[in-house]
Amino acid sequence: MKTALVLGGSGLVGGYLIELLCNDVRYQMVKSVGRAALSVKHAKLEHHVIDMQQLDDHAALFADVDDVFVAIGTTRAKTPNKADYSAIDLDIPVTAG
Repeated sequence: MKTALVLGGSGLVGGYLIELLCNDVRYQMVKSVGRAALSVKHAKLEHHVIDMQQLDDHAALFADVDDVFVAIGTTRAKTPNKADYSAIDLDIPVTAG
C-alpha cells in the first residue's frame, strides 16, 4: 500500500484530490499540507497546516511518501506581484520536487 502527499490540500482542487485519494484502495495514508485547516475528516488523512513558503522546514513530511501531488497555485488577479506569483506557482513545486 502507498502513501500520498498533497500540497495545497486546503484549496479547491486539493480538496477534491484528497477525497479521491482517501477513497482509493491503493493508498493506506494520505498526508496533506496546506495553509488552512480542513473540514473533511477521514481515517487515512493526516493534515498539517504550514507556511508553504517555509516548505524546507517540513522536509520530514516527505519521508516514506510514495507519490506527491501538487495542487497549489494562484491567479494573476489574486497575486499581481510577479515575484509573489512565481514564489507560489514555481518555487513551491520546485522545492517539493
